Amino acid sequence: MMNNSIHYKFEKLLKARYALAASRATLRDRIDESYHHFWLLKEDDFEGEGKKIRGEIQRLITKNKAKDGYVVAHNIRHMPLARAEEIASLILELYDIVAGEYLKSRL
Repeated sequence: MMNNSIHYKFEKLLKARYALAASRATLRDRIDESYHHFWLLKEDDFEGEGKKIRGEIQRLITKNKAKDGYVVAHNIRHMPLARAEEIASLILELYDIVAGEYLKSRL
């Protein structure tokens, strides 16, 4: 059940991609900023591979338990660099999928 339009998803993930690429902050800080651009997009907003990738991002970014309301912040602050790199890669893959869908919708 995809509730958000392709235009909305593209806008959010474009900002997320930019946040990963255009900052001198640490990778963890860039993931934090990037994630907050698209966190409202849930697995159900995607189909196929996009749905799998969005689910994996969520799983990785909430992998360790923390106090309610602080799970994402705690995980981002304490995640190993390898997990941060994996999340960044997945965000870019999700952007690529949505950008392709967006381009098709514009033709």
